[in-house]
Amino acid sequence: MKRILLFTLVLLFAFATTAFAQEEKANEIGDYLIVTFPVDWEVYQNNHSSLMLSAISPDKRSILGIYLFDNQHRNIDDVITEIQIGMSLDNAETLEESDKLYIDNHEARMLLYSRPIEKSLIQYFLMYGVITDQKCYRIEAYYDNLETDRKIIDQIISNIKILK
Repeated sequence: MKRILLFTLVLLFAFATTAFAQEEKANEIGDYLIVTFPVDWEVYQNNHSSLMLSAISPDKRSILGIYLFDNQHRNIDDVITEIQIGMSLDNAETLEESDKLYIDNHEARMLLYSRPIEKSLIQYFLMYGVITDQKCYRIEAYYDNLETDRKIIDQIISNIKILK
């Protein structure tokens, strides 16, 4: 009886893993990083500027961009401070949340800003900064729904694999 239960659990896990993998697609950005998006997102790669990749949700309400810069021997806090100064110049944004975290075992920072668009609509701007020995990554996401859109963005961020 235990063998049948164990066999059933193994089969369920195998099918669940396969189904999950089919709902996402991986995108390599050169030899720098791999990012996985839901399969229904539109993904555009750009190798001619610091914007390396952009992606748009099916409902066109969430946009994510990944920027790549050479690390000029800065630390992560200096990079985030530069971004915060730039955001504070436009008084429309309010800092809602900030956090220290790790993305693929690299120290990172997260900033969440909000901006009223209309009377009942708020746009959120989520920014992550990650630094490796060679590169500085800035990941930006714009979205409207704090609950559902944020979960999808968090899943995308948690699946990033930094190669350099």
